[in-house]
Amino acid sequence: MSATPVKIKVLAAAAIAGLLEEKSDKKVINNLVEYIRRHRLQSWIPALLREAEFKYRQGQPTKPVRVFSRYELTAAQLKEVKRTVSKEIGDDLEIINIVDEQLLGGIRVRFEDQLWDMSVRGRLERLASDLKP
Repeated sequence: MSATPVKIKVLAAAAIAGLLEEKSDKKVINNLVEYIRRHRLQSWIPALLREAEFKYRQGQPTKPVRVFSRYELTAAQLKEVKRTVSKEIGDDLEIINIVDEQLLGGIRVRFEDQLWDMSVRGRLERLASDLKP
């Protein structure tokens, strides 16, 4: 069974997060670094680090909530997102703004396995679905 790029990224992020908590075996990390080097996957490193940071924060007292947007959100916008999301999932949230240049506009909010898609594309897809006979 061969590993897909998604599986590799998830496992790699988990290994890095474990390193942050001093739970990962150094050999695992060394193998990961060697795999990335050998397969020329250095472009994955920023995404792996973001995912590892997210996994690490999941073990902390605050709940990490990822907010994807086309541009960096202002402090006032982040405060409004936090206020809105806290109504759904409670307090003690840590809002993490991630710039996603593939978004045309709007935002996507991810908490654990929940996704609130308030992006332009998401709205258009829902509208198209509603208009189908």
